[in-house]
Amino acid sequence: MTWLEKHYGHHKRMLSVDHALYHWRALFQEVLIFGNSTSGKVVLLDGIVQLTERSSHI
Repeated sequence: MTWLEKHYGHHKRMLSVDHALYHWRALFQEVLIFGNSTSGKVVLLDGIVQLTERSSHI
């Protein structure tokens, strides 16, 4: 499975979902945490990347 985030214009970000760790959907938001071989664990909120293990040092 792959996940695609459209930013603006022609800029997009695509990550492969190696394994889903957590998925939760409420009335107004959705949270997905999955593992990716390049970025490690990835946290999405409403389909937008919030944090990755690779960028967590920032």
